[in-house]
Amino acid sequence: NNGTLSASGTAYNVPTGDINVPADAPTIQTALDIAPSGKTIVVAPGEYFENIMLSRVSNVTIRSQSGPEQTILNGGGLDLVIDSDSDLRASDITIEGFTITGGVGGAMNVESTIDNITLRNIIVTGNHGQAQGSIVQVSPQNTIVENVLIADNQNNESTLDESYPKALLIQGNSNQGHSVKIIN
Repeated sequence: NNGTLSASGTAYNVPTGDINVPADAPTIQTALDIAPSGKTIVVAPGEYFENIMLSRVSNVTIRSQSGPEQTILNGGGLDLVIDSDSDLRASDITIEGFTITGGVGGAMNVESTIDNITLRNIIVTGNHGQAQGSIVQVSPQNTIVENVLIADNQNNESTLDESYPKALLIQGNSNQGHSVKIIN
């Protein structure tokens, strides 16, 4: 090492209104990384091959522009499609209007968030769990699961759907006045 360091980066302007993917940010993860508190990320119709990490974000909504039939988050068979960082926790997150597919080890794990997570108008299908893993995992810290269909996912031995106990796992301590609301 001769004592020099080289680095490169990309600067993004955060719009005054919503952050639009891909117009303002090329990926949902990039939009999350630049989003200040209070922002809404609006995702255009299409299929997005991403493994999204919810980390250090607060009071952010991620919403599809055209609903779950036209906006697909595909994990590409690499990992969970949406995961949360247990060290750099996110809070007050709403995820709305997506099909979530192609996850390995499950589709979503938002258990490691601080509080107030809403999953709304989501289709969870075509994901693969681990031997003892669940497809969607949340914690009872004021979580809302509204109009979420979990169907046609696979575990090692069987199909996981709304009637199988590992399709949705609510894990954690709910004795501090926290709750999970499952609507519709």
